Amino acid sequence: MKIIRKIGIALSSGLILSALSFQAFGHSALKASSPAKGSEIDARPDIIALEFNGPVRLVKFELTVDGDEVSTNFSATPRPEGSYEISVGGSGVGKFMADFSIVGADGHLVRETLNFSVK
Repeated sequence: MKIIRKIGIALSSGLILSALSFQAFGHSALKASSPAKGSEIDARPDIIALEFNGPVRLVKFELTVDGDEVSTNFSATPRPEGSYEISVGGSGVGKFMADFSIVGADGHLVRETLNFSVK
């Protein structure tokens, strides 16, 4: 009887630890960016830098300024990276919005938006 109880406790402990570790690894997300999310800067950036909380595949990146599309050098890459730099062309001032999608190690597609302004 004691052996069955010990096995039950071990299995229960293993299930609890598995559930906790699964939650800890959650979805991939943007950790930092340059320009920073919500910032107001003085000049148009030449590069938008994105840093993630782990390796991801950047599968979509679209940039607009005041609703007008801005050209970038983005192309989807098959190899996951922890950070990306996207060269920005064109426009000077206004409200910038970068819509992008990533696929993390867990295989989930995550969509995010980075907004900033150039005055």
